[in-house]
Amino acid sequence: MNTLRIHTKASMLHEAIPLLSDKPAESIEVTAIGHSHGALILTAYEASEYDDLSAGSVDRVVPVDIIIAYNPKNSELIQDQAKEFNAISESIESGVYTDNGMAGMMYIAYMASTEPDAGSYFQSELTNRQFFRLMASQTYRFSRYPYTPDYHYWSGNANSLDYVDENHLLYLTLTGGTVPYTPNNLDQYMAGLMGNVEGYEINSSRIDSPLLYVGLGGGFGDYGSWWYENEVGKTNSRVTSINWNDQGHGSLLIDRNSPALWELIDNWVKNNKNLKKEKYP
Repeated sequence: MNTLRIHTKASMLHEAIPLLSDKPAESIEVTAIGHSHGALILTAYEASEYDDLSAGSVDRVVPVDIIIAYNPKNSELIQDQAKEFNAISESIESGVYTDNGMAGMMYIAYMASTEPDAGSYFQSELTNRQFFRLMASQTYRFSRYPYTPDYHYWSGNANSLDYVDENHLLYLTLTGGTVPYTPNNLDQYMAGLMGNVEGYEINSSRIDSPLLYVGLGGGFGDYGSWWYENEVGKTNSRVTSINWNDQGHGSLLIDRNSPALWELIDNWVKNNKNLKKEKYP
């Protein structure tokens, strides 16, 4: 069984809170929110034995826009992710341990920022700014195995992006908002889960905290909610899911209407305080 284990940072955080609040760790309720890869790590942690330790327990979890496993009816997407798993595995075996896709996105963002009206090197009929918008709003077109048929980072088209200030987005992309090189092992683990690869699974029955899954309509959306509702929901009666708008996978923090989403999350947290875990069988 291949499992993703995360202990040090989470337990250190949980141990640091009592130092700041002067309360024992067992009396402090912790809500953990993770987006994308962070949602994957949070889900794996919640399903691990570390979540049952007093210094590592999480009381409420909010995974945002991730797919742990597809609905079996999405057989073509499952097969594509199995192929993605094989491709990543071959890269790792050949000594390539990082993916540079986001580094390419940063270069495109740099050209869109410094020479917005110049013709794009990648698609000459578009300007650099238009090509950046296209990659952001039709991300699925640039992926060999897109996660969903309409997967994209931000909504819009080559002429404009919706909901977000483009200059602010470009600034954040170029100043640390994007990680240029992501670890291949994490993407391999993710593809193994989504591709139903033997030995890759997360034990849904161990997830015993109140859980809110947030799908972003243009990202993983309802494709991601299936596992939480139908697998985690078998043994956990406090699973809730929402599908937010038609916005893209990157729309959690800086879109103009994202405060409305955070208000929904905040209300859910308030309504799920002081609830004990449902112990797994």
